[in-house]
Amino acid sequence: MNYNKCLDYRNFATSNGERLMVWDCNKSPTQAFKYVNNQLKTVLEPSRCVDAPSGQNGTRTHLWDCPVLHPNNTAVVPQ
Repeated sequence: MNYNKCLDYRNFATSNGERLMVWDCNKSPTQAFKYVNNQLKTVLEPSRCVDAPSGQNGTRTHLWDCPVLHPNNTAVVPQ
């Protein structure tokens, strides 16, 4: 298993719906997230959280306005 992968988004784009991807870790600010109040927030734009539009397997995650209040739309990250 390759543990040198990070959650990332492209070209510093933090708009709603920006898709997240797994990418080689490179210390880019687009790979910096902070766990706050049970939500994973981007460090570059703290008003954006990691979100999943549904709880179905294979659902792609993206950035969305914080707080993501609907319990079915929140990407929960256990500590």
